[in-house]
Amino acid sequence: MPAARLLEPLQQAWADWIALIRYAPLVFALAFLGEFAQHVAEVSMGMFASREAFVAMQGSGMRMPFGLAKIATLVVALSWAARWLAKRHRDERPGLDGPIDWGRLVPPTVITISALIVVVFAPIGSRETRLILLAVILLLGLPWSRMSTDALFGRPRQSYRAAMGKRPLPPVGAVLTILPLAAAMYLHMRNHEWAFGAETAIVWALMVWDSILVAGLTCWMGVLMYRLYNPPVA
Repeated sequence: MPAARLLEPLQQAWADWIALIRYAPLVFALAFLGEFAQHVAEVSMGMFASREAFVAMQGSGMRMPFGLAKIATLVVALSWAARWLAKRHRDERPGLDGPIDWGRLVPPTVITISALIVVVFAPIGSRETRLILLAVILLLGLPWSRMSTDALFGRPRQSYRAAMGKRPLPPVGAVLTILPLAAAMYLHMRNHEWAFGAETAIVWALMVWDSILVAGLTCWMGVLMYRLYNPPVA
């Protein structure tokens, strides 16, 4: 396969990401504010005094409301990004900006997010263990995510069997669009490690940078939600 064809999905995703940042800045701002508000609470609680302090307070009642609000804002932001792109490219990919089916969208989304919340707030000290558990939950939630993305893009209602049926595969080069996601997730977790025990000014600088990173990551996830989505084969 020619290199140009292989890189085309990555180039399209990059163009969409730039368009989101430029023309839909409120999507980025929403994700940034959700992440930064949680960091404000974490710094105020002294969670970055050490790794041990962070793990001990990870599931505390004081942090939980900010964490739940953050997850909610990130889900809204990436869904908003995907819908914005569906409307932007309606001539290129028609039929993906119909009315949202909230009845099909909310339940599977809540189920998947609830499982993710348990892992995110569990007192797990190992970065690798947390990543593995998150990946397992996302994999197990794949059937539900299919139904919820169908609902998000306004596809007609269908049976569970039909929703889980065969779909066109994304191009081979689409795997390249996932690599920035993995790299950003790794950097996000390293930012926390760099903040442990650091001076206050450095901690705040890392928290601002991390919020920017997460906002950009959320927009990229919205791009992938749109770009990698394919309706079921009739």
